Amino acid sequence: MLQLWELKEQLIKDLNEANLPIDAVYYVLKDIVEEVSSVYNQQIQQLQMEKNAAASAKEDESRDDSQDEPATAALEIEEKEEK
Repeated sequence: MLQLWELKEQLIKDLNEANLPIDAVYYVLKDIVEEVSSVYNQQIQQLQMEKNAAASAKEDESRDDSQDEPATAALEIEEKEEK
């Protein structure tokens, strides 16, 4: 939390020292917010894609397992009939 406060203080100091008009400061801060928001949204999308891929892999694995079970059951029935 201290780093966030230090970042805020540094930004304020740098913007004040730049002697920019308030409109320019507004657009600089707006650009920063848009860039941070974009990076955040990309990270969220990437995490969601990874989560979906993991769920899909798990679903495929369980589907493979369930397909094996009927074949095994059929073999067991055939073996019993032969005896």
